[in-house]
Amino acid sequence: MSQLFACFGQTASINYLHFYSTKDPVPEMCLRPQLLVLLALLASGPVFKGDALLAAPRDAQEATDYASHFNHGGELIQQMRFHDAVAEFREALRLKPDYLPAHQALAVGYAMTQCFDLSWQEVSFVRKAGAEMPEKFADALAQEISEKDAADKRDKNERELLSAQKVAAVEPKKAAAHALLGHAFARTGDFAAAQKEADLALALNPMEPEAHFVLATILGGDPPTNQQALPHLKLYLENVSRVAPAFPDIAQAYWMLGDIYVHMQKEMQAISAYEDGLKVDPVNPHLLNNAAWHYATASDTSVRNPQKALTYAQKAVAVTKEAKSGVLDTLGESFYANGRFDEAIAAEKKALAISPDNDLFGDQLKKFQKAKQNAASPKP
Repeated sequence: MSQLFACFGQTASINYLHFYSTKDPVPEMCLRPQLLVLLALLASGPVFKGDALLAAPRDAQEATDYASHFNHGGELIQQMRFHDAVAEFREALRLKPDYLPAHQALAVGYAMTQCFDLSWQEVSFVRKAGAEMPEKFADALAQEISEKDAADKRDKNERELLSAQKVAAVEPKKAAAHALLGHAFARTGDFAAAQKEADLALALNPMEPEAHFVLATILGGDPPTNQQALPHLKLYLENVSRVAPAFPDIAQAYWMLGDIYVHMQKEMQAISAYEDGLKVDPVNPHLLNNAAWHYATASDTSVRNPQKALTYAQKAVAVTKEAKSGVLDTLGESFYANGRFDEAIAAEKKALAISPDNDLFGDQLKKFQKAKQNAASPKP
């Protein structure tokens, strides 16, 4: 059995959850729901099996090439620097394209940077090579995007990258062209190139909104740099044109902004960001889910709004067609906040049916069941 990803184990995952947690036991408002599933997989011990998988080579010469990049990527994962880790795993594969452990590592790295379409590509490569990938990992990916849709998305992103490269070559002094290229690189998982193009765009025009968005998504996705994304998000939202093609990115910027405020324990600013995002995209499931959780659990009673939490949670469940466990958990918490314990229990059981190994959901169910028992107990 391979010892690959022993470094991706319990300590790193618990620290990541601790970073994102506030006073609430389940940080659904802070993490994309399926990231919790992926983190739970990492916390359970070695993730990948297979006799074909070998530990990183220790030969002195090999330690200067692909193995050193692979090992450094593992160190970066432990530091929760996921975007930098992806760059290291990509470099390892550039030097040794058939190195299976790096493909497996990249599958996780892409998932943690929310490039679920690219994660599917690595899963497919590993399986075709005869190695194993956990079904639970694939199930977590499927809750975000189907394997077929992932392939379609990759094709679309590759075409857009080629187009953006041509535009930047023709207009090398145009900030918007480099920002667009940076965004295209980010969508194809080349974060180092994305940051380079965004920095170049800002050197040409410090207010270029697309460049600020690219930097915000890279910085905001990793705990150590999370708050560094804040000024980039603000500058992006202040300068971006409010036109329909930009609405998905604008909505993403608002939920990222809201999540950062949650981490900073600025509850009023967080809910304001979520509400502003919903004005742009009223059916965005991430905004609905995060706003619902926040309204249901905020420690500031002036922010807490159980009825609004339930309304938003129900919309999020409808939009996601009851297919996402984290959204169902938020619905359970919202029913609980309204004293509707039977419905809270039913919602949490649905979440557990989708993600049966998620201990957080199990704890939630126990909390709801205890509340029901207490409510039914005779009062003295």
